[in-house]
Amino acid sequence: RCLRTKTQPLLCVRYMGPRGKRGKLRPSDIVRCELQCRRRLLELWDSGFFDGGFRSLPMVELPPEAKAAVTQGDIPRARAAVAVDNLVQPRSRLNGMDLVNALKEESWYFNQAVHVSQTAARTARFAEPTAVLHPLLKEVLLESLRSRGSSALENSDQLKLYSHQAEAIDAVLLNKQDVVVSTSTGSGKSLVYLTAIFDALLRREDATAILIFPTKALAQDQLRTLKDLAQALTARGVPEETLSIACLDGDTPGAERARVRKEARVVLTNPDMLHSHVLPQHIEYSRLLHNVCYVVLDEVHVYRGAFGANVCSVIRRLRRLVEVERTQEALQFVACSATVANPGEHLERLLGRSPPYVVARDGSPSGGHV
Repeated sequence: RCLRTKTQPLLCVRYMGPRGKRGKLRPSDIVRCELQCRRRLLELWDSGFFDGGFRSLPMVELPPEAKAAVTQGDIPRARAAVAVDNLVQPRSRLNGMDLVNALKEESWYFNQAVHVSQTAARTARFAEPTAVLHPLLKEVLLESLRSRGSSALENSDQLKLYSHQAEAIDAVLLNKQDVVVSTSTGSGKSLVYLTAIFDALLRREDATAILIFPTKALAQDQLRTLKDLAQALTARGVPEETLSIACLDGDTPGAERARVRKEARVVLTNPDMLHSHVLPQHIEYSRLLHNVCYVVLDEVHVYRGAFGANVCSVIRRLRRLVEVERTQEALQFVACSATVANPGEHLERLLGRSPPYVVARDGSPSGGHV
């Protein structure tokens, strides 16, 4: 609660957060207030505010109601968090090599930095996929990219993507290869498998896809993106049942699982659910398994060690069930990771197939960093 006037430079903040039994402040609440005070005082110290001595700290008289609260013990003395306005601006923060050099000049520094390298800024490289996408899908992608302010799509009807996106889409749609995309975080890796999946859904009435994520949180996050894209296609006349999307995990109720078996064409799941539920009941999931076009492995770098060995066995079981009666195109895998040093070798060992096509040359823009 603010107890100051507009002309006063201080804020006296009364603690209004959760309390313990009988309304008493808990030790954790007091510690939290102390940490806030210490952090603010350190900010003032770093900004040079106390160069003139501690007397330069502005003081303000508390209003009568605040004095009464302190007297009655409602506000512990020296426990209120304060925020200071209109003070001297802190010194400019050091970035990049200047920060590293400043740390090396400190008295406590003794060769703690083992290796320092500087990466220059990178401009975006654009390219148009050679593969012919479904007209409705291309229209939706153009609208989505324009809404995000892509400079490459201004006054143009050509779908210009980052070069690694276009390269990976061509490898999936034209060359029919397994692909692993290993580019930086936020470079649009998910657009590769989203484009391939929705293009297959729009062209084939029975096509399905399975997206495997290491955690339920990642699956739920990607589910929103899929539904937004499906909603845009539905607004252009595509039937909703053609773009049926569902998330299958341990929290999925029984009625929703029955709907997944009967209707879902895109299923987001995790290795544990695939191992314990889908593969043991492969007869019930035969529609999904026998028509699957793409299997997506996101964050593929997580699958290493004992967990990776387990997932490796699950993938081989999935391949056996899918390929045993497969009469159409071969099953394709699309993997993504931003933090794997050997993406091709890693995915080859994980799938037990021939080496995949590796897309590692990043076409997205990036600022220089140390």
